[in-house]
Amino acid sequence: MAYHPILRTESLPLSQIENLFQASTYLEAPCHEVILEITVKDGQPPLCIISDVYMGGGAYGTAAYVSLWQHLSHRSTKEDEFSPDLCRFHISQLHQFLRAADGTDPWSRFFQPQISLSLGSFGWLCNSVEDIEPLGSDILR
Repeated sequence: MAYHPILRTESLPLSQIENLFQASTYLEAPCHEVILEITVKDGQPPLCIISDVYMGGGAYGTAAYVSLWQHLSHRSTKEDEFSPDLCRFHISQLHQFLRAADGTDPWSRFFQPQISLSLGSFGWLCNSVEDIEPLGSDILR
């Protein structure tokens, strides 16, 4: 039996991860667009299974992340600090890919459509508790 190692993205150079992300957009429709209908007997309405978007961060951080990628607010100011409607950021706080993003770069061409599609999903699951992050929860609603 031949050994097949599991491929992981941490061993890929960033340029190859960009290629992987771009290639993934050519796969079947993203999960958040898929509605699977299962017909049940006796004239009952179909059961719809609707997928959600899962983000590993908290609600407020997720809202900030979405806003930063969607609007690229840092590109519309010459200041080192800017506000994308939620809080103030310093340009140095942004990841280098987001800092360099202009809407035409590979990361923008991947993230912006994915975020737009995700905003139309049934719901968002975040690593948060509404009692701890009421503002973030409200923003995502």
